[in-house]
Amino acid sequence: MAITRTREVTVADAWADDEDGVTLEAGDGRATLTVDEAHAFGQQIIQAAFEAAQTIRERNARTGDDTTAL
Repeated sequence: MAITRTREVTVADAWADDEDGVTLEAGDGRATLTVDEAHAFGQQIIQAAFEAAQTIRERNARTGDDTTAL
């Protein structure tokens, strides 16, 4: 019987700050963004995730791997 250990690791965090903006923290870095900048950044992350998923699906289709895990 296998033993599985699950560990959560925070890679990034973001929150509304007291200056009507958004503070983003990733690794050892921290940036304060305007609401518009944070919105645009969020859209870029979502787009990058869609593109990465598409690349994985295409690669799996070429190699015959199971793509249902995506």
